[in-house]
Amino acid sequence: MEVFSDLIDSSDTTTSKVIPLRTNRSDVNVSSNKSNTHITDGININSGTNSTRDTHNRVDKSTVSASKSMSSNPSAPTLNDRDWRGTNLPSSSLTNVIPNSNSYQSIADKDLQGGYSSNHMLEKSVDTTVINDKSEQASTQPTLVDATSADITTNSSQLIEPTDVLPTPIVSNDDDHEPIEVEIKTHHYNTRRKHKTAFIQIALRVSIASAIAGPYAAQAVEAIKAEITNYLRRNILPSFTFIKYKHHADGLFDRVKARHVAGGHLQTENMYTDISSTTVNITSVVLLINICTLVSGFLVSFDIKGAFLNAPWNSKDPKTYIRIDKHLAQVWIQIDPSAAAFLTDKGELILELDKYIYGLKQSPLMWQAHLAATLKRLGFIKLVNDDCLYIYRKGKHFSLIAIHVDDILQLATSMELVDYLHNGLIETYHGVTFERQAKSYIGINLTVSSDRKVVELDMVASIQQLVDKHLDKDYRSYSSPAGNDLFELTTDSTPLPKGNKFLSIVMSLMYIARLVRPDILLSVVYLSTRSQEPTEQDYKKLLRILSYLKATIGIKLRLSCDNLHIQCHCDASYGSHHDGGSHTGYWISLGTTKSYLYAKSIKQKIYATSSTEAELVAAVDSVKTITWIQNLINEINIQHIPQSTLYQDNKSVIFLIKDISKHRRSTDDMVADTLTKALQGQKL
Repeated sequence: MEVFSDLIDSSDTTTSKVIPLRTNRSDVNVSSNKSNTHITDGININSGTNSTRDTHNRVDKSTVSASKSMSSNPSAPTLNDRDWRGTNLPSSSLTNVIPNSNSYQSIADKDLQGGYSSNHMLEKSVDTTVINDKSEQASTQPTLVDATSADITTNSSQLIEPTDVLPTPIVSNDDDHEPIEVEIKTHHYNTRRKHKTAFIQIALRVSIASAIAGPYAAQAVEAIKAEITNYLRRNILPSFTFIKYKHHADGLFDRVKARHVAGGHLQTENMYTDISSTTVNITSVVLLINICTLVSGFLVSFDIKGAFLNAPWNSKDPKTYIRIDKHLAQVWIQIDPSAAAFLTDKGELILELDKYIYGLKQSPLMWQAHLAATLKRLGFIKLVNDDCLYIYRKGKHFSLIAIHVDDILQLATSMELVDYLHNGLIETYHGVTFERQAKSYIGINLTVSSDRKVVELDMVASIQQLVDKHLDKDYRSYSSPAGNDLFELTTDSTPLPKGNKFLSIVMSLMYIARLVRPDILLSVVYLSTRSQEPTEQDYKKLLRILSYLKATIGIKLRLSCDNLHIQCHCDASYGSHHDGGSHTGYWISLGTTKSYLYAKSIKQKIYATSSTEAELVAAVDSVKTITWIQNLINEINIQHIPQSTLYQDNKSVIFLIKDISKHRRSTDDMVADTLTKALQGQKL
């Protein structure tokens, strides 16, 4: 076998000793003809059988030790069926073989009486030709065999019982050196052909010191380097480039965009330290626009191209590589000819990352940290109540910015502050696009009045895209997003087939509802509770929302704030869901103009036992949101805000909230205190 002859000096035929496969049978034939069988990686060249077709593959490994004193004794006992399991082989059972052949012994299954052996009995054979029972019988004594010119064949009746472990040869250079361990891998293939073949692979295990000092030192060093390189490059991720047609928020075509991304979905936890990043709260964006109308400020937008590539590689993250396929590699070489020297045999490029590219799990966090450091250097202060809101003050003027990944929306009370941020960004980042009058942000189309006191929001392009894709042109038009049967559920309605687009449409509508169309929020939220097992009835309700949006596509959300007084209208629907759950809804606005700020519609997580309880649950939820908004406005600190107002139409709830102090009992009178508190002394 080539691997064997490559590792042992073929000129040394006097000092090498091998333990061959032995059998307790006496009908072993020795052929003087040179073997016609060349065993290569899993394929027997002359047998006409490709072992890669076989699905049954077993690999056995074993090692045994050879005595330093070896001899060939014709009278030595042969190995019994189960003696192969042992490691203490008698020295008299050893036969000298010159181990420099390009072919080696193969082991084949043999059928018994015309059928296949159920226990995979093994026949010892090199040649794939089956020798019939009338073959000439050879001597029963062990014979010196020249492996370069001899084959060992057997009769069809000469079978060897299978064992889990086959004997492993030990090659000893001479008596003054320790034995060199040899590994044998046997592959047993179960095929449908009458004659089967298994193969033996042999490789010497040597120490690094011996390999470097040996006759193949150069090859050994290269093999070691290759193994270390493979270890260092264990974090290799696939990558690909996608093309995207970008449109403005009004639906008009903008440009063709290409982006190369890494296969971050294959990243494991050992490939990053942290991935937790944040984006600006949508309510914070709407608040910023409301403040802009309040102070008649300038609304400006920035976009940083290739933002993630600005963040240098964190030394705490392990080295990570990406694979560039052969097609893209050719384009890469046209741009950078020096990369041609690094092409792999497959024509690919393996690149070590020194920047965070799109697709990696930790890239958004690293970019966010880099941008935060840049803004801090410019004097911006991050707000406590929203990690993606920053404020900068200069005298009586201020600048408030919201960050969504690489998109920045700025409110500034003077153009001087706009230019200050613009210059600071282009000094640090390349490819900063700038709109002195923001036209869009995170998919929202912005229309600012000439006096900057009114801003209208819409998502006409997104709505039109959904309608064109999922609604028939002749579908009935509706003037409301839902009928009186919204919460009704018919149990015999036909389930939608698997692979339907129900959830995808609902989530697209959810984004539109939360940003600019709160009038469809209730219907969309309810249908989201049906997304796991939607029916034809649910789909009709979904189409009604699309039909309503089509009929009212021109509606815009108008923001115009005259003060920052927070007002919240809160309501609840008791037991409206088919499982008895109640529903919460509240609307938060600012000032006397009741400029829209936030809306929420959600199924209650607890099951109320009365309408009063359902209303109380909704009120508590709304107060939590009011408190956060109030803290955020106070942190911005541009004007004093009066106490927030909560509007409620349930008299029982109003009574409980106003006179809540009258319903308290002192701890001394509460008998159940012992069940909720670790009381001590007299109270216990």
